[in-house]
Amino acid sequence: MSSHEQSAKQAIKNFKHADIAELIKVIIGDAKGIIPTLKKSFDLTFQDVGDKKLYPVLLNNLVTLLKPGEVFLAEDSLLPARDMNVSKYEDFDQVKWIESLEEFNKLIAHCPYLSSPILLIGEG
Repeated sequence: MSSHEQSAKQAIKNFKHADIAELIKVIIGDAKGIIPTLKKSFDLTFQDVGDKKLYPVLLNNLVTLLKPGEVFLAEDSLLPARDMNVSKYEDFDQVKWIESLEEFNKLIAHCPYLSSPILLIGEG
């Protein structure tokens, strides 16, 4: 079982525990390839991509998937790789990850379609 499948399995378990599993569609795969193909609008999108360099790359597509007034969440948007197993990323470069997350946070802060609080829980 891949790390993506393990993460999805844990997420599904958490959703079932919270009694919301029937409301959530978990999609496993290459986010960069899958997200641009999605056509349906969503009440909430949750970005938790392992490769943090993809955060700014995926942002516009994720925002356009949201219904007006709905919620976009991003996991670990402040301190990348602190407690992560980054050895699975062949081209891991912590400086690039940090730069990508800085770019992502600036894009969020200046996006006219988003109101952007940062919750200081874990890595934000």
